[in-house]
Amino acid sequence: METLKYVILGDRSVGKTSLILKQSTGNFPGEYTPKCCTSQMSILRYKHKKIGIHLIDTESTNRSVDDLQPSLFIICFSLTDYQSFQNIQKKYLPLLKSISNSIPILVVGTKLDLVKSKKKKQFLTKQKRIKILKKYGINNYAECSSLKNKHIKKVFQKSISIIKHFSQKNLNTKTVVRQNLLKRKESENFKQFGFLDTKLANNNQKYFSSSLLKFVK
Repeated sequence: METLKYVILGDRSVGKTSLILKQSTGNFPGEYTPKCCTSQMSILRYKHKKIGIHLIDTESTNRSVDDLQPSLFIICFSLTDYQSFQNIQKKYLPLLKSISNSIPILVVGTKLDLVKSKKKKQFLTKQKRIKILKKYGINNYAECSSLKNKHIKKVFQKSISIIKHFSQKNLNTKTVVRQNLLKRKESENFKQFGFLDTKLANNNQKYFSSSLLKFVK
């Protein structure tokens, strides 16, 4: 079975642990969950195949983010906390960009239930959030509620789709680069040996013409 590793980042109390536990156990934590409980395994079905997902909250490990070597980064923020969204731009994206550009990123807005119930007002429209994220090169965005189990499945189905698309894109890029290198090598070989072939052909033609004249005489 294929296994993927997700590293979850975001400010405290934005719902990272709730998202991890809801996906892995189906339960919503009633109180703050200890750090030791925020590294979980989950199994998903994606296009009729089982895929294992190792979910790691960065607060649950002493290892640095760049040592974890994930398949995907998920950055969480609360839809009712503007500061947590600002920290994506100021803190988390610069951190991840400094580590690697070869790992896809999914940004997830949490606590959608509070916005839908109008208990709290969202700080920006969804369209505005998406527009801001695109300025930072982030095209993968989703929203969910762990409390109401709203869009949790969609978030993780989308996450796998992002990884598969990203892997295929990298594969296509590598194929194009490899083809260009082969073409360049063939061109260099022609420059190196093509001149010799042309010179030999000209010499053979001169020899044939000279022999023909002698035969005619």
